[in-house]
Amino acid sequence: MANTSTDVIRRYLAEAIRVEKEAESRLRTLAEQGDDAEVQAFFRLDADETSARHRRLSDRLAALGESPSPVKDFFQELFASAPKMQPDDSDGQSVVNNLILAFSIEKSKCAMYEALANVAVAASDPETEALARAIQAQANAAADKLWRFLPSRSKIAFNLSTAGEIDPAIETKAPDDRIIG
Repeated sequence: MANTSTDVIRRYLAEAIRVEKEAESRLRTLAEQGDDAEVQAFFRLDADETSARHRRLSDRLAALGESPSPVKDFFQELFASAPKMQPDDSDGQSVVNNLILAFSIEKSKCAMYEALANVAVAASDPETEALARAIQAQANAAADKLWRFLPSRSKIAFNLSTAGEIDPAIETKAPDDRIIG
């Protein structure tokens, strides 16, 4: 049975909705882990923004005559296989692991929205293309913010891991490593 262009767009939108749902859940979990209030606050904010994106995608899918289906396992597997450094939480590494995971999630979503935008162009669906590009830009912005956390949090983890060797007065949160606004 041949697919219509609307069928293809619906499938891509349904997948994006499933991904955003899983990402929101994962971000809320990350926001409860560790003891870095600034990183936790960012994860909470990103989860809230992810929820808003999920609603926008759901509205677009509904406008095309379909509702979202249950979460697939693909992105759950992706999240489970995301790079991790060390499992030991006592040395600050869990914050770094969580940042790496969240960055991986955001960049994966950027690729997914690139595909959706191009499928929308091929299907002559400018509304879906505009939505995909807007959400892709938000995911890229979130990834950029996460990236800026990595230098300082990696230094903190290093300092905690090597507390007997390294001078604890070493600067770990330089002003350019902080997220403002």
